[in-house]
Amino acid sequence: MLTYLASRLRLRRPGWRLRIAPVWMVILLAPLLSDPVQAQAVRVSGLPPEVARDSVLVERLLSATFARLGDYLAFAALDTVPRPIEIVLPDTVSAQWKGVLRQMESALRARAPMASDQVILTVGLGSVRIVGDTAFATIVTSVRWRCKNDWRSGGRLTYIAGVRRENSWEYPFRITGGGAGDSLPCSFPN
Repeated sequence: MLTYLASRLRLRRPGWRLRIAPVWMVILLAPLLSDPVQAQAVRVSGLPPEVARDSVLVERLLSATFARLGDYLAFAALDTVPRPIEIVLPDTVSAQWKGVLRQMESALRARAPMASDQVILTVGLGSVRIVGDTAFATIVTSVRWRCKNDWRSGGRLTYIAGVRRENSWEYPFRITGGGAGDSLPCSFPN
């Protein structure tokens, strides 16, 4: 799972924020050229049954996820048109996670990416697993932009963990690590 996300984000080196500042202008302008439709949900992996049954754990995971989406939520609050966003969730079938998807679509002003999009955001909650009394998850935030013949990307994976204490889960979940990276910009000086 992590290998898939890392290859999708083309993680190579830290410091990606410094090199993609002009891309944010494209992110803000690209949605003006497209028609709004519903966002696309990406199912990362099956959800362990113990997670699906534990509504407190789901709430803690979503709280951590939304906390990491602060910049994306701020852009959406100031924007008036939907943006192309792939929302990553561990389950896209159950009623509980369909509700999560609808809430994320609304909060982020998301729509499904189209072939004509030049910039696509990917956000959400990746893999979730429980080992003993500890839950581990991956939060995904990335941006991809179209160059002449390929896609370039930059993003971040944030790893979180929370311990079950008696009848509930600790709050907030701890950030236990992460990784950031990007590819070269579409064009650069000779």
